[in-house]
Amino acid sequence: MNRREFLASVGSAAVLRAADPPDIILRISPIELEIAPKTIIKTVGYNGSAPGPVLRVPEGKPVTAEIHNDTSSPELVHWHGLMIPSEVDGSAEEGTPMVPAHGSRRYTFTPRPSGTRWYHSHTRAGRDLKRATYSGQYGFFYIEPKSDPAPFDAEVFLALHGWDPYFSSMGEDSGLEVAYKHHFINSHALGHGEPIRVKQGQRVMFRILNASATLKHSIGLGGHKFNVVALDGNPVPEPREMEAIDLGPAERVDALASSQIRQRIGRIHRFRKPPLFGSRVHGHVGTPPLELPQ
Repeated sequence: MNRREFLASVGSAAVLRAADPPDIILRISPIELEIAPKTIIKTVGYNGSAPGPVLRVPEGKPVTAEIHNDTSSPELVHWHGLMIPSEVDGSAEEGTPMVPAHGSRRYTFTPRPSGTRWYHSHTRAGRDLKRATYSGQYGFFYIEPKSDPAPFDAEVFLALHGWDPYFSSMGEDSGLEVAYKHHFINSHALGHGEPIRVKQGQRVMFRILNASATLKHSIGLGGHKFNVVALDGNPVPEPREMEAIDLGPAERVDALASSQIRQRIGRIHRFRKPPLFGSRVHGHVGTPPLELPQ
């Protein structure tokens, strides 16, 4: 084989690789969310929703993610909590190339370690409270372990987020803080989502994400307790039973519902401290997962 034939064969192989269908497709675009009747949120999300689809991948199997950016600003998708090279991690400061406005880019990486991770925009918001993690650009990225240390019968993903942020002063001597007009779990606000339905005696795994840009949240399960088995996707040495779970921004908690479940799981509540928040919110679960073949 001469040099020209070799280069031609390499080029053909590159074209074939580029033509291979990706495992994950995410499209960044403007969306509208009706979180309650006549309450419309205009933001930017993934695949027409916020949160974006639950991405499930097996640990250690290479995946290719294709990102389409339908907005007028360069974007980044950060794979939060994964141990992957910086050029595909989704952080500009670490060297990941941006997804150009009205363009697309592919990233190939091997997802690890297993557990509840997430993906989100990694642009800088500055004083623009409609960009970055103030937007709807976030979603679960669950890496399936070879063996789950905590068996369960049903699985529920819950993402907490705030909407319509604004700068607020809490007093004469305090600086500006970010407050929010609306809050929801997954895609609905107080009283406007379907309940989580389970069968009597089931062990239910809740995978909970605080996708807020700035706020700490607490979540409780009326009439029941959580048994926390993992923090930020990593198994805890000893599971602990708790009535309410506190999560800072970007934190994740995996928790089993108490074995006291009888007829139904009680209403989910978010407990928040005044004056920035209301008293409690219950949410809706409805974002369908995208699953990769094993």
